[in-house]
Amino acid sequence: MDTGLISSDLTKIYTAAQISAGLAPALGTIQAGANGCEYILLKGVASTAVGDIVTYNSYSGVTVRGVANGIGHVGFAMAANTAATTYSWYQIKGRATANVLTGFAADKAVYLTGTAGSVDDAAVSGDLVANCTSATAIATPAAGQAYLDIQYPYCTDSLS
Repeated sequence: MDTGLISSDLTKIYTAAQISAGLAPALGTIQAGANGCEYILLKGVASTAVGDIVTYNSYSGVTVRGVANGIGHVGFAMAANTAATTYSWYQIKGRATANVLTGFAADKAVYLTGTAGSVDDAAVSGDLVANCTSATAIATPAAGQAYLDIQYPYCTDSLS
């Protein structure tokens, strides 16, 4: 569903007051973007950086910075959140930018790690991010980041 959102709006942070007053998209809104990408508006997570992986509850919209043993749907932060009382966009489909650990390689499965918000290609039992593969190695598009191909990724803490 395209509501006319322009790409620069994907980095916008909304307050609860803006959401409740109808001055921002509703929590859980899914926005189509260029090249088949999709984004979802969720509650923010304090200390989130652009490219951080989060797990989220699709019913409540509550997000948690992705970390080993995480469970839930997965998205990648489009904005840096400083408070859990804000709302922002997370990418759920397409080619996403992600924060990755040293040595991350292209064409690999992707796993949650002990470093909150970052992923790695080193196999960790139970921490596979399903529907997610590495498209590039670390440093593309920037230092400490890589591109991932995602299609509604999720974690169950039982996949390996």
